[in-house]
Amino acid sequence: MLFFRALRRASEPKPGGIVLAGFAGESACLSTLIDGFHRKHNVTYLCDASASHALDDMPADEIHRAVSKISGVYGEVYETTDWIASTLPRKLGNGKNAGG
Repeated sequence: MLFFRALRRASEPKPGGIVLAGFAGESACLSTLIDGFHRKHNVTYLCDASASHALDDMPADEIHRAVSKISGVYGEVYETTDWIASTLPRKLGNGKNAGG
């Protein structure tokens, strides 16, 4: 039973390893993400803490949306607040049993 619990936990997506955010999502962030994937790193892309350039007739927000979708093939994609919450050692909140 313990083995199956550990196996289930190991198969759940976890943020960690390399966390990417920045400008030029379509080049620097995406290439780093793909390289990390091929080197067996756990890579997380913070989509709301990154931005992309416009390319030819495609506006920057469309490029960035595409980069964020493609990034999900090679790693985890989070918004910053969700990533922070998922990496806290305990859950924050109000009440008698809340941590923080």
